[in-house]
Amino acid sequence: MKSRISKTKFYKKVLYYNQINVQSNLISSRPNKTIKTGNIKLMTTNICKTIIVTVCCIGLFAGCVTTNNNRNSNDKDLLRVGVSANYPPIIYKQNRKIVGVEADLARALAITLNKRLEFVEIKWKDLIPALKAGKIDIIMSGMSVTMPRSMQLSFTEPYLRNGLMTAVPNEKIGQYRTPADILFHRGPVGVIKGTTSEEFARRFLVNSEIVLLKKSEDAAHYFDGKRITMFIHDAYAIGWLISQNESELAGIWTPLSNDYFAWGVSRTNPELLKEVNNVLKGWKSNGSLKKMLDTWLPLRKNIKWNNYADATGKVSSGILGY
Repeated sequence: MKSRISKTKFYKKVLYYNQINVQSNLISSRPNKTIKTGNIKLMTTNICKTIIVTVCCIGLFAGCVTTNNNRNSNDKDLLRVGVSANYPPIIYKQNRKIVGVEADLARALAITLNKRLEFVEIKWKDLIPALKAGKIDIIMSGMSVTMPRSMQLSFTEPYLRNGLMTAVPNEKIGQYRTPADILFHRGPVGVIKGTTSEEFARRFLVNSEIVLLKKSEDAAHYFDGKRITMFIHDAYAIGWLISQNESELAGIWTPLSNDYFAWGVSRTNPELLKEVNNVLKGWKSNGSLKKMLDTWLPLRKNIKWNNYADATGKVSSGILGY
């Protein structure tokens, strides 16, 4: 039988988890920032031009096909983007085409870098090994910055704030008024295998049975079959799940954790890392990144970042500033 623990101790453990997670994420996601001012000005000018082209032509690129893993890695004009396309609205397939936040960002990035784009579909657990083996150039698949991952690859500057959130049946929403109510939940809790949601649930939901799902879309079927009574996943996946099942499911918009999405580049390719960070800096300064994110993630405004994740006092408005 699992031992009980007081709510006070739970709060201390979760706040410590978030504090360490935020600190390690911010440290591990800071690459070398030695960038010449002249290059930034030139890059920003080019970005402004290319983003306009990207927005106008995004439909043309929607049909970019995936590739196998045998493409010549010495092709300097090719950007091989590793994706696990089962994570709406971040990256997924619609009518056999790869779409989502990351897909649009990848297309815009390839245009800005003057490279041909090819998506390489890979299972989530194999993305980092593929990057290390030189089968892809960059991971753009909704990957959170964590210390263990940063030991294996170089993260770009973060581009999106993220956190774990919760979905429950509509009739149960009144039972969860505080984060502690979630932590003391009794019953089967669904999480995605091999993600931060699984790590969090195993560490803090000691009264619950952990049920491993392959993809977030499966959660609705698991709720219908009473195989789970709660689902924990990244904020934007929860938002998408609720939008597709509003009559059955409700979201709890207070994050349980605080982290950031970034792209992964091989440690042996510092040149690409620098190029991508220059692009991101330009997109952030001219508002292009915000526009692309708002297109896919309108529910961002509903997330109550300051209610819980910021209780550590380490992050107030997010390092991205929006």
